[in-house]
Amino acid sequence: MRREAGDAFEMRIPNNRRIPVSPLAKKALVEARKGMRRMGDNYLGAEHILLGILHGEDGTALRMLGRLGVSPETLQERLFELRGRAVG
Repeated sequence: MRREAGDAFEMRIPNNRRIPVSPLAKKALVEARKGMRRMGDNYLGAEHILLGILHGEDGTALRMLGRLGVSPETLQERLFELRGRAVG
């Protein structure tokens, strides 16, 4: 697959460049890092990023969840439940 994709598959970024992110993505990552610290974790995982996305006021991910009938509050409660911790 990589051979067929050619240069389009190459993901290296030069040392002096950063991956561009949208303002909403940046907010989600900042919130994810805060959530990681609140949870006492020493790694940034998918659950932290999900919580960061849920803290956003708007965005495609939240609209998609809404269309599926999933409230951010319910999803957050379930995530904490799965981790065996109280919400907050």
